[in-house]
Amino acid sequence: PKKAKSLEDNEEYVKEHLALLPVKEFEECMNIARKARFGKEEIGFMEYLIVEDFFNTMYERLYNSSSIIKRLHMKVTFLIKS
Repeated sequence: PKKAKSLEDNEEYVKEHLALLPVKEFEECMNIARKARFGKEEIGFMEYLIVEDFFNTMYERLYNSSSIIKRLHMKVTFLIKS
């Protein structure tokens, strides 16, 4: 069966090719994501807030650097951030 690619499979590629990405924060979020996905314990509220803040920051950076067409696509895709 064909395995679906996950972010973990492309982590190095993402760090190398996404100029807007703060690598240190991305690695911290990836560690939290791995803990949530594979760990025996749940992630804590502070860890959740770290990931949420990272997502919101990256969304804003990508949105602000995108063309109008891409911005429209992002709004439709994520249905957030009016």
